[in-house]
Amino acid sequence: AGTGTGKSVAYLVPAIRWSALNRERTVVSTNTINLQEQLVGKDLPFLRRALGAPFRFALVKGRHNYISIRRARLAAETAPALFETAQQTELSTILEWTRTTKDGSLQDLPIEPSAELWDEVVSDADVCLRARCPHFEQCFYQRARRDATAADVLVVNHHLLFSDIAVRRSQGNYTGPAVLPPYRRVILDEAHNLEDAATTHLGANITRRGLLRIVGRLERAYSSGDLDGLK
Repeated sequence: AGTGTGKSVAYLVPAIRWSALNRERTVVSTNTINLQEQLVGKDLPFLRRALGAPFRFALVKGRHNYISIRRARLAAETAPALFETAQQTELSTILEWTRTTKDGSLQDLPIEPSAELWDEVVSDADVCLRARCPHFEQCFYQRARRDATAADVLVVNHHLLFSDIAVRRSQGNYTGPAVLPPYRRVILDEAHNLEDAATTHLGANITRRGLLRIVGRLERAYSSGDLDGLK
């Protein structure tokens, strides 16, 4: 159907009704940021007022969208040695922004930081201290996760949805939290973009170099008579 005909309202009303009656979360997955912003900024607030239903909703973004308060402050301490003057200015702007932003995500940042700088301050699972972090309660990413856990309707993008599915498939976990909180109901909007997202997260990639490496291993194993060495 064409734009503006009420497609999102048509699927959100039964999703909200279902959540209210069954206390079961629904995930709405889209492809574009524009549609996500429409759902969270316009459609869902409108329906909450119109239906009088006290449901909760949240926009879920990937972790790489959020700044780490701890990492940003550590970067500021070593800024003269790490960054050029322009990047130091960017970092000062970012630190000031962390004191006022409620979102803490890249989309809310008034400037577009350089990739090198953002890599130094982004929330990163590999270096996250979790509950041991002195900024755990204020952490934008952790706060977003808590909001998502409490929400009845989650708005995500296709890549985040399939990232969650890939993690669940690898862990055999289909009932507990993964990238997203547990859910059983999914609405796919802009579904003509699903194939690319699914292929990226659920498919397998092979390169010429990787293929040559496998062939080399086969050749060595065959020459030595030790095919068990390929396991």
